[in-house]
Amino acid sequence: MNIFALNPYVRLAMESILPDGCHIPTRALFDYELIYIERGSLLLTYAGTEYTVRAGDFLLLHPAVPHSFDCNAGEVSQPHIHFDMVYSPHSEENPVSFRDLPDMTAAERARIAPDLLKASSPLVTFKDTEEALSLLKRVIAAFRADSALEAKAYLTLLLSRLLEHSFKDALGDRGKHRTEILCEGIKALLDAGSAYSLSLTEIAAHFSYHPTYLEKLFKERYGVGIIAYKNARRMTEAKRLLASLSVSDTARRLGFSSLYVFSRAFKTHFGESPQKAKARQ
Repeated sequence: MNIFALNPYVRLAMESILPDGCHIPTRALFDYELIYIERGSLLLTYAGTEYTVRAGDFLLLHPAVPHSFDCNAGEVSQPHIHFDMVYSPHSEENPVSFRDLPDMTAAERARIAPDLLKASSPLVTFKDTEEALSLLKRVIAAFRADSALEAKAYLTLLLSRLLEHSFKDALGDRGKHRTEILCEGIKALLDAGSAYSLSLTEIAAHFSYHPTYLEKLFKERYGVGIIAYKNARRMTEAKRLLASLSVSDTARRLGFSSLYVFSRAFKTHFGESPQKAKARQ
C-alpha cells in the first residue's frame, strides 16, 4: 500500500449498544469498519471462522468479507467507524451495507472498495490502546458535530497507528527507505564539498540525528564511516585542485586550518607531501 495515497473518508462514526440476544445476520461491507468492544462480549463469525470478542478488543472488518454477530451474554457497547481507506467517486453515495454478497446486485458489488490490507483475522492491536480509543472517540465526536475535516484528521492519525503496528508488511520497509534517503543525503552533502570543514557532530546536527547513530547507519550502507568518507573525498579533491592552485590556496579552498594540517593529512592519505605531488603534475 502506498501510504501517500491514503485519503480516508468517514462514512459513519457512532457510539452503539447491541442488546442481549442481538443477532446481525451475515453481511458484507462496501467499506472498512473499525470497532472497539468497550463492554460485553460477542461471537463474531468472520469468513467462516468463529471469534469470541471481548471487552478491550479492536476489530477491523474488511470490505467484501462475509460476517455475522451474535450477542448472547448481555449487551455490548461497541463504538465504531465505517470508512473508506481511499476516497472514491462512490464514497459519498455508498450506504452501510447489511446485505450479503449473493444478495447484492452486480452494480452494488462493483462499488465495494478494494481491500488494501489483506488479513486473515479481524482482530487488530495498537501499541497504545488508550491513545487509539481516544482517537476513535474523537472521530465520533467530530462526526457528530458535522466536522468532516476534523473527523478525517483524527481518523488519519488513528489509521497511521494501526498500520504501523498491525500492518507493517502492507506498508513495506519504509524504515529502510527513510534510512536510504538519509544516507544518500549525507553522501550528497559530502560529495558536493559542502561539509569538508564540518565535524561529525556538526554534520549530525545538520540532519537532526545523534552522531553515533548517524555514523552507524552510514557505515552499514557504504562500508565506511562519515568522517573517513569525507576525508577521502577531501583528499581526492585536493589532488585535483593542485593541478591549478598552489598548495596554500588548495588548503584554504578545502577549509584546512593551516598549511601544516593540510600537508600532514595529504601525506597520510597519499604517502607523499602535497608539494611533491604538485611538482610531479
